[in-house]
Amino acid sequence: PLNCQICEASSRCLFSGLPLEQQRILRRERIFRHFKRGQIIFYQGDVLTHVFCVQAGALKVYKTDAYSREIVIRLLGAGDIVGYRPFLASEPAAATAATLEAATLCMIPKAAFLSLAEQSNELRGALLRQLARDLRDSEDQWFRLSNESLENRVSAVLSRLSEQAPQGRRTQSDVRITVPRTEIARAVGITPSTLSRVLRRLADGGTLTLESRALV
Repeated sequence: PLNCQICEASSRCLFSGLPLEQQRILRRERIFRHFKRGQIIFYQGDVLTHVFCVQAGALKVYKTDAYSREIVIRLLGAGDIVGYRPFLASEPAAATAATLEAATLCMIPKAAFLSLAEQSNELRGALLRQLARDLRDSEDQWFRLSNESLENRVSAVLSRLSEQAPQGRRTQSDVRITVPRTEIARAVGITPSTLSRVLRRLADGGTLTLESRALV
């Protein structure tokens, strides 16, 4: 099989299985943009012009309730894609996307994305699998919020962030998580003070190590 050469996150990229000619089209059409931590990628209600693939860094996708509280729907890392569903549904973005830390995104214009999806059986199949994974992740998250203990909910978010951490933060046995704890608290659906207590219990149990700017 051909290796995707679009970006360094090819092992998880939606486009990694495309034939060489379609990869060339993507390389010609795509642009890269760097985002600072906490920067908005798009807002709920925006009419999107690009699909966004995460090359490096971490993102959150969230909605805001009537009390302006964030409800995190998904956490994204290298190789993940966001912004494709509004194109397929012909509707505005249903949620807001923002960076959890500095990130580099590969941006593919709408016209190029839809043209490739129309031409490529491989991409259509990959999109169906991606939709199914996104639905499963949302179902799992709502189940955890309703049924699981705080420790399990925090551990699930930390596990997700660990999976998405770049190689530069990995050793043979540990992964450093540098996402701000306030963002981790929002992803779990608890206050920062409650998160601190849960992290201390996990640290006391040997599950993780607390540092001033990171979790290990």
